[in-house]
Parts: sequence; C-alpha cells; structure tokens
Amino acid sequence: MGSDSTKDQLAQLHDGAFGWAMVCCGRDRDLASDVLQQSYCRILNGDASFGGRSEFSTWVFGVIRFVALEETRRQQKHRQSMGDLETSLHDSGRFDDAEIEHRELSDQLWAAMEQLSDRQREVLHLVFYEELTIEQAAEVLEITVGSARQHYQRGKESLRRILAASREFER
Repeated sequence: MGSDSTKDQLAQLHDGAFGWAMVCCGRDRDLASDVLQQSYCRILNGDASFGGRSEFSTWVFGVIRFVALEETRRQQKHRQSMGDLETSLHDSGRFDDAEIEHRELSDQLWAAMEQLSDRQREVLHLVFYEELTIEQAAEVLEITVGSARQHYQRGKESLRRILAASREFER
C-alpha cells in the first residue's frame, strides 16, 4: 500500500485532481469521481509508480488523464446514449442573486471552453485552474512544449473571440 507521504501528497492535490478529472471526463461528476478513485487506487497499490522524472503533481495529473481515457473508451463501448448527469444548481433549491450570477458566468465560460479543441481546453484548464506551467501541462498531456504553447495561445485567442461574440449577441 502507498506510504503516508504519498497519501498526504494526494490529499493536498485532491481539489485540483478532481477538477482535472472533471475536465478529462467532460464534466461528468460521477465518471470523474470513479476515475479519480481508480487513479488513487493505482497509485496507492503501486500499479502506477512515480519515477521522479517530473513533479509529483504533474505525474498524478498524467495518471488521471490515462485512467480517464481508459474509462471513457470502456464506457463508450457499453453505452448507447448518455444523458446530462450534472444536476443544475437552479433545480436544487434557493440561491441568492450572486450565486445565480456566478453559476451563469461559469456556465458561459464552460460553454465557450467546450467550443475549443480538446487539446486547447486541456492545456488551458491545467494552466489556469491547476496552476501548472505550460511545460508541466505538456508533460501531463504527453505533447511537446512547443505544441502546448501553441494550443495555449490559440485557445486563449479563441476563447477571447467566443466570449466577445457571446457578449455582442446578448446586447
């Protein structure tokens, strides 16, 4: 079983790891939870071993990505259709205006992010939300640093255009 040090490191990374699992799983909360649990099991059981060639967090995000790809492929073979599994905050109770506005902005940002290529979305998430460097994001995604930089730049430019267009549409 994994050492206490490994468990402590995983505990410190948990919020970011769950956010990354959500991205890797198309915001499917149940699938992201399963992927994260499988990833932790592989790490703690020694099925995935940290070689020290990168930072621990970078390696963990790589394991999560690999497990998510495996799980997604497995589920696609057995699933005929997939409904929206995320429960809307609006349907679950009363919220003040600030919470509703925050959720709406979050939904708008995610809708814009969904219009990006998978790779652009992954790089932007790792850099902005997980606070990895572009170099670390490249390592997680197993692409060159140059490619990661290109996806990062193009993703930011596309996101800027998409959000500007949506604001114009709302006026």
